[in-house]
Parts: sequence; structure tokens; C-alpha cells
Amino acid sequence: MATNKLKPCPFCGDEAARFCDDYSLCSIHGYVAEAWIECESCGARGPRVGIDEVIPEDDILPTATKEWNERG
Repeated sequence: MATNKLKPCPFCGDEAARFCDDYSLCSIHGYVAEAWIECESCGARGPRVGIDEVIPEDDILPTATKEWNERG
């Protein structure tokens, strides 16, 4: 599945961001329980996705990317 390009950090303007997830919270059904995009320069984090809603594992990166790009 193709993902959107990440926009620069809304706080420091750097373009170095990475996808983060917490597989220790993974359910038995193959869903990531928590994921986010994080700026590698200043440490700002995008909204965490998959906490209040069940998101299929294949959709977690595009969802986190969308949340990162739409804030700020």
C-alpha cells in the first residue's frame, strides 16, 4: 500500500520524521494498538492512532501519516 509523503515538522520545520509503533500492545487479531509519527530532530510526536479505534495493520502507517500531515 502506498503512503503519503510526510510533511515537515510543524514545530521545528525539519523533514526527518519516522514511524513509531508499540507492538507490545498488539492484540491477538493482528492489529497494532498504538502508532505515531515522530520528528527525529525535536522529538515532536503526531497524534497516536489505534488507541480508541481498531485499525488493520496494513492501514496503520497511512493513518499515522495522515494525522501527522493534517495537524499544526
